[in-house]
Amino acid sequence: MTHRHSAVELVPLPGPVAYLAGAASVVVAVIHLGRLRGTLRARRAAAPLAQAGGAGPASPARQGGGGGMAGAYGWIEVGHVLVAAGMAVMFTGPERVVGSWPFVAVYLTLAVSLLVVVVTHPQCGLPGVWSCCAMLVVEAAAMACMSGAVGFAGWPVGVDGAAGTWCVVLFAGACLVALVGLPARRAARSSARPLVARLMRVFPEPVVPRATRLIMSGGMVLMFLGQT
Repeated sequence: MTHRHSAVELVPLPGPVAYLAGAASVVVAVIHLGRLRGTLRARRAAAPLAQAGGAGPASPARQGGGGGMAGAYGWIEVGHVLVAAGMAVMFTGPERVVGSWPFVAVYLTLAVSLLVVVVTHPQCGLPGVWSCCAMLVVEAAAMACMSGAVGFAGWPVGVDGAAGTWCVVLFAGACLVALVGLPARRAARSSARPLVARLMRVFPEPVVPRATRLIMSGGMVLMFLGQT
């Protein structure tokens, strides 16, 4: 027998913890909104030079590659803004908002759109970019699933099931990578072993800030572990 969960049951965290997690998510959304604005400004500034056959002063990561918002970096910034904002709502918002059709539609559309970008956009295959693109697909899909579970069905991916357990392992692993990545890379740079050097070339530092990955992955873990 299925039953509906309230928004409090969705994230049954103590009030201060929920509000702290929500505030951290808002900070992430604001940071990536600023990065998105910087990307758009840099691309507009580089456009006249590109038309004249010159190279723009901004780096590829800042320009976002590709045309318009179809660039992989632009999609990454948009995805982080929307997912982080949605996480803030999930932690602190009322059930009528969290479980509404518009909320489901936004994150389902985002997940599908990001999946298309991952499959078709050449920049999403670049080292340091593909992991960010792929993680955003999983995060957006999880948001859509959470919203639909609250609004229209029982929670289908609790940690007592394979899907929920897989998500906890995935996001916990992302947290661990964000925590130990910097000292591990420093140690790898001082190593003379060819295998270590090859691994660093295959798995370079992602283009998303480490703090962003830590907060968003940690927030996802809190959401999944909070299921009853």
